[in-house]
Amino acid sequence: MTSLTPQIAKFAPAVILDFDGTVIDTESAEYVSWNEIYEEFGLTLPFDRWSEAVGAGDVFDPMAYLQSQLTHPLDREALLERRRARDRELSASLPLRPGIAEIIRSAHEAAIPLALATNSRRRWVLPHLERLGIRGAFTAVVTGDDPVRPKPEPDIYLLAVERVGTRSSRAVAVEDSPNGYTAAARAGVACVAVPNAVTTRMAFPKGAPIEMSVPPLERLLALIGATIPKG
Repeated sequence: MTSLTPQIAKFAPAVILDFDGTVIDTESAEYVSWNEIYEEFGLTLPFDRWSEAVGAGDVFDPMAYLQSQLTHPLDREALLERRRARDRELSASLPLRPGIAEIIRSAHEAAIPLALATNSRRRWVLPHLERLGIRGAFTAVVTGDDPVRPKPEPDIYLLAVERVGTRSSRAVAVEDSPNGYTAAARAGVACVAVPNAVTTRMAFPKGAPIEMSVPPLERLLALIGATIPKG
């Protein structure tokens, strides 16, 4: 891939990907792992409450909600450890979602920078990127470890745009959740929603472009009036 000089990068288009639920479908794995815990107590994790937190910060605590439905105290730490272990098990071999590999390849060939913008922590994200062999595909990785407010606030996207050296109007994002879509929109970044098995049940903002798999690079760039560079 041709290196972008700072001057060129300033005006170049960029593609920004969410991670959980977008690059790989960890959203479904997390919901399954939590719902299995609820089922042990004869309950079901209410989807409407769960959906509040998908793609957002800590706005819903499923353990606290579970405790509120019971009359006896829970061994929170033991349950959380089992839930995390199950989540890791379900996520350990997840493949890239449809269209992601093509976007990465096309962006690499066209020297268009890719960024990752996620609420998740680096200790969760980076091992997956390494496992999938795509860590080096990203010019910038912005996570919940950075000094930013979580989605649906725009901060993560604004920092991603800054780190790849472009402008919000020259960036296009791919998100799986309404909260993620809202974060991109608030940052002035064009966004395509690609829901997964969990987020397809959620209501996206009116007019949001929704696809079942990540569109080709040409269609993403068309949202910002950009084209793939020739040569």
